[in-house]
Amino acid sequence: MALSDAQRAMRLIRHRAANFGVDPARVGAMGFSAGGHVCADLATRFAVPTYAPVDVADRLVARPFLAAPIYPVVSMYRPDAHEGSRRNLIGESPDVAAERRHSPQEQVTPACPPCFLVHAEDDAVVPVENSLLLRRAWRAQGLAVDTHLFMQGGHGFGLQRAVGKPVAVWPTLFAEWAVKQGLMQA
Repeated sequence: MALSDAQRAMRLIRHRAANFGVDPARVGAMGFSAGGHVCADLATRFAVPTYAPVDVADRLVARPFLAAPIYPVVSMYRPDAHEGSRRNLIGESPDVAAERRHSPQEQVTPACPPCFLVHAEDDAVVPVENSLLLRRAWRAQGLAVDTHLFMQGGHGFGLQRAVGKPVAVWPTLFAEWAVKQGLMQA
């Protein structure tokens, strides 16, 4: 369901880009924690048909120009999986195929967009290994991936909870990276 919603959102934004005053070719995706899973899933499975077309917007591509999964839930394999997300996405007793299908690091292809990762090593909710798995998969495909790990920050730091911590610099790092990727101008 979440991947369908993300694909549809990308297509609707592109379809209505003139109304929003945005370049339809430069629409990125960002998500945090479970939303980071949706972002990574979209970045890797953007072309997988997940719903029946609704209107002309669904003729447009769903691939984001770039992806920024922030402290993302990625792996559905234990011990790196976030148990609540795993249970909600693939059930109590999933088979190996379901674990693989819903683990974005297993779905990376050369068609995936550039990726920006941020994670705190002291995240007690989503293990930092999730970002490292995604980084490794991006690198294995020769794709651009910018990774920032911070010793402290915990989980869910976003913008407000990062204030006063070294991790507070992540929005600046993202903005500088996004300019270099061509998403926006300095």
